[in-house]
Amino acid sequence: SGLLGLVLPNLSDYSAFVGLAVITLALAGLVTGFKRFIEIPFITAICVAASLYAFGGFSVFHGIAYLVVPMVEKARTPAMAFCLVQFAIVVLAAYGVDAIREDPQAVPRRWIMILTGLGAIAWIAVALAGSVRAQTGLEYERAAIFGLMAFVLAGCCSAWRTESIGPQTLLAALLLAVLFEAGTVTSRDFHHREAAPGYLNELSKHRDLADYLAAQPGPVRLEYDPVSTIRYNVGDWDGIPQFEAYLAGLTRNVARLKAAEELKPVLPKIFAFTHFAGSQPNRPASQEQVFQSKSGVRLYRNTDAYPSAWIVHSAISVSDKDVVATLASGIDLRRQAVLTVPVPVMATCDGAVETAAITRYEPDAVDLTATLACKGMLVISETWYPGWSATVDGSAATLYETDGAIRGVVVDAGTHRVELRYRPWSVYVGAAMSFFGLLLGLWLIVRMPRSVPS
Repeated sequence: SGLLGLVLPNLSDYSAFVGLAVITLALAGLVTGFKRFIEIPFITAICVAASLYAFGGFSVFHGIAYLVVPMVEKARTPAMAFCLVQFAIVVLAAYGVDAIREDPQAVPRRWIMILTGLGAIAWIAVALAGSVRAQTGLEYERAAIFGLMAFVLAGCCSAWRTESIGPQTLLAALLLAVLFEAGTVTSRDFHHREAAPGYLNELSKHRDLADYLAAQPGPVRLEYDPVSTIRYNVGDWDGIPQFEAYLAGLTRNVARLKAAEELKPVLPKIFAFTHFAGSQPNRPASQEQVFQSKSGVRLYRNTDAYPSAWIVHSAISVSDKDVVATLASGIDLRRQAVLTVPVPVMATCDGAVETAAITRYEPDAVDLTATLACKGMLVISETWYPGWSATVDGSAATLYETDGAIRGVVVDAGTHRVELRYRPWSVYVGAAMSFFGLLLGLWLIVRMPRSVPS
């Protein structure tokens, strides 16, 4: 359905539709320019490779790509590779427009016959199918428009070959054909502003709930069921930190804790779930309703949630395999941290007033201010992951994986500024590769000839 979706719209959830007009122009560009322009074979290779990958499990090339190409597993839906197919087709179509404009014979007479035949077949099929059963969706319209575009393209090319129309008229006709065909797809999601269907309505109907959370003093973190309650990422759309959403990936340490049934009472604490959104509370004993959205979703405050950052002066070291059992044993994580490395030196000062607060919160940067009576560990309720680093008053500090999945930094007595930054080495390697790739592309543009001598 993906390949057919190039000319017949809405055959699948990941429609690759570009239209018969664009496909015809792309074929003209490919045929007339394959040996003339050196970039066209490269563009064609992108189109073919992306098509083979987009087949997913139906193609052996998909498995080979997983084995050979680094990080390709991050592309969760192979069908999305059709974006590259569309890109390549559009570029080839641009070459096709130039070729047809420069040479009326660029489209062979047999192409015109084929287009006419396709149009006739499509319309005859629609007529026969319509006499057998009634249309249940848009299947007949799709085929009818396909046939119409085939006739239009055949007529334009025939008129151009016989010089019945000029180049400006041809270009205008092709442009209108492309826009008309694309409009049959893009306009299908248009709704009256008072009508409910559409993703925009879904993204806006919980706005009052997001506004309420945004107005709360201090950090908040929302927990909800993304399947039955709020069916989009509040974190992405409204900027409200959340737990358990539609994710491109999940870190291994968090996944392990989340999979442990015995840690269900513990996770909301160490990950600082301040609120839960749902039709009913999921932990009634420790939740109180504080708001109800116009959509009907109720918001509950977790009364036993840990703060976003806290200070401990004691820690225990356990083996990696014993982390879950230790966290589930009833240990007071507000007073004692769980590590899998040797415990750093800390001091004890029970009863002293100590504070920790987040002053800056961004996806790749977290700043905190902490005041300690004696040396201890600042625990931050954010996922520990390689690539994160810590500084205390500008000096590098060790960032510990604490309580199985979150971060910890040892801080001396006094008031200090702690900064966490996400700077993985892969980003610098990728930036360097992109820079040298850009230089190589510029060099090729300057040094390579515009076309291959015939």
